[in-house]
Amino acid sequence: MRRWRNHADAHAGAHAGAHTGAFEDRARPGSGHSPAGYGGAFGPSIPNSGPITGHRLAAGRTTCIYGPTSTGRRNQWSRLPRGPERTGFFETDGVREFGGLKWKFQVEGAYLPPELRKYNTYPVAAVHSSPAIVDGLAYVGSDDLYLYAVDIETGRQMWRFLARLDVFQSAGPVQSSPVIAGWAIFFGSWDNILYSVDMETGLEKWRFETRGRIWSSPAIAGTSVFIGSDDGNLYAVDIETGRGKWRFQTSDWVTSTPAAANGVVYFGSYDNHVYALDGETGAEKWRFETGDSVHSPPVVANGVLYSGSHDGNLYVMELQTGEEKWRFRTNGKVKSSPSVAGGVVYFGSYDQNLYAVDSQTG
Repeated sequence: MRRWRNHADAHAGAHAGAHTGAFEDRARPGSGHSPAGYGGAFGPSIPNSGPITGHRLAAGRTTCIYGPTSTGRRNQWSRLPRGPERTGFFETDGVREFGGLKWKFQVEGAYLPPELRKYNTYPVAAVHSSPAIVDGLAYVGSDDLYLYAVDIETGRQMWRFLARLDVFQSAGPVQSSPVIAGWAIFFGSWDNILYSVDMETGLEKWRFETRGRIWSSPAIAGTSVFIGSDDGNLYAVDIETGRGKWRFQTSDWVTSTPAAANGVVYFGSYDNHVYALDGETGAEKWRFETGDSVHSPPVVANGVLYSGSHDGNLYVMELQTGEEKWRFRTNGKVKSSPSVAGGVVYFGSYDQNLYAVDSQTG
């Protein structure tokens, strides 16, 4: 497959919060195919919600899948937060009990030819990425530089994709959790790239280059893929072509996974702020200042936004204005992704506690 890449515009806004709008696109068309059933941008068959098809537990260097699991059907989702928009709101009871270890899959470590080993080599690595599960396959990234496709019934590897900028540079760990739309998998890597990969073949469809490592996991809404980068930007990228639509510059890393709801994209930055942007234009709607960096992926539920901060608080903000409704104080950083279900918001803290808090009152 012929590969091509898309470069972000080098001329970022000069100050924090600068919205650079639609930027110059130097992409070259690739030869990646769009199989039947993709349905345009991401197709009418993609649901906004779906059942959890399994549970993932990651331990050290091994990904373990615990039963019961289900092969499901196309476009059923299994990830945290649930769904392509990554809103973090759950309407499912999930799996009520575990049936024991079904299998475990150990990543192999990246193979690099001798001429590249002077740049980087990862013989074995940890799994930080949360898998996406669809049609009987689990897709998961690893610090050994690969995205893997694994059969959820047998634990057998179906294919793997090496995340590398080009053949002359070292690859990057894949800590970003993939999201699936139609026949494509989207994920970021520490090689600064947002990838689109064919879910059946493992071949690259397109790539979009940022200017910093990508810890953030992508969110999808409409025809856009949203993702943050260590270059301080949140990007909106066309889901079919990989061409940049717009970017919004903050003054520090954007490691937070965005959430998209009702035409608005919400995310946090290491510049201590939570932002709300217009999903079509990238224009800022509001920003909320916390007392420290924001890595916690925001959650949209009950007409409000939930987000943690390194200052030890879980914050709850009005969706329309960003005005604070309440906060809940812990004794450590809140980097985890909150989850909302049954009138309760669940989240973890660096103070070694898991909290369950009334989602309306705190």
